[in-house]
Amino acid sequence: MNKKVLAVAISSALAVPMAAQAVSMNMSGQVNRAIAFADDGEGSDVHFVDNTASNTRFRMTGSEDMGNGITAGFKIELSSQSNSSFSIASKAANGGTVGATGGRVQELFFKGNFGKITFGQGPTASDGMADADLSNTWLSDQAAMSIGGSIAFRQANGTASANTAASAYTYYDGNGRRNRLRYDLPSMGPLALSISHDQDEAWGAKAYVYTSLAGGDLSAALGYASTDDTTGRQRFGGSMSFLASNGTSLGLAWQEHDRNNNGRTSEHVRIKLGHRWGNNAISASYGEVTDHLAAGSEAQKIGVGFVHSIPKPKVELYAGYANMSLDDDGTTTTSFQDIDVFHVGSRVKFD
Repeated sequence: MNKKVLAVAISSALAVPMAAQAVSMNMSGQVNRAIAFADDGEGSDVHFVDNTASNTRFRMTGSEDMGNGITAGFKIELSSQSNSSFSIASKAANGGTVGATGGRVQELFFKGNFGKITFGQGPTASDGMADADLSNTWLSDQAAMSIGGSIAFRQANGTASANTAASAYTYYDGNGRRNRLRYDLPSMGPLALSISHDQDEAWGAKAYVYTSLAGGDLSAALGYASTDDTTGRQRFGGSMSFLASNGTSLGLAWQEHDRNNNGRTSEHVRIKLGHRWGNNAISASYGEVTDHLAAGSEAQKIGVGFVHSIPKPKVELYAGYANMSLDDDGTTTTSFQDIDVFHVGSRVKFD
């Protein structure tokens, strides 16, 4: 069959359903790749990864005016990771899953003067309560151990322990992306309130503020998340970030994680200092988690990040360094060697 005839036939077939659909659709996404250099105290390795801090993904969104001030819409977002930066391990031939594709978001919504009702898989109300950050260095200096989280701490004698960077150090955000019913109240100036309920009797709520303050910008969140599963997990806390008019930013975060099944409470605290000028941003951060692995455990993370943004083509170039230390895992007097990870990468967005 002639190629032109085939092209016309395919175009005609696709045009019919597209013309009939009621909701307009847009496609967008990003590709985010990095090179990570990791050292666990006994050996080092180079990894070519997809940055889990903001992984490679593509999305489809759409909305339509239903009349009477009500809008209906949807969002579908899929991640596509080849060699997740979180899953890299020392001397792994191809650390992490290769070519993994997973569903991030699959939701629909209705919004109007009543606020916004969303159901399906997506961010719960409490998601992001620990993530207020105006430094613009999220890609390279994140609260979580997004790059190298699966690397095991080695004991002083070189033996790999059961404790990984991410199992020893984690910040306590909300319930993340789940199948849930979420309600965002109508906007009240700079204040946004949301509440959600998802499976397993879990629910959460968050108050978020973004406003001008003292000539700068303030972003702050306070949230609560709970679940009724066997762990009885509850999380409470928040984060704030202030960006001054000269480009300097200060971020503070505190969260508490209660485990009702064993009576232990762990905490995460973090401070982050940053500066933005032109299309550049740099930051340094320090975080500490106590009583997470066991009562008496203590882990720290020191981070440094740099991001250069090229707005018109939506390209970001970044570099970062993280030092992870485990002073005490709460179960043994063994000392542990530090984990060091340096990375450089780029994120390119498309729409």
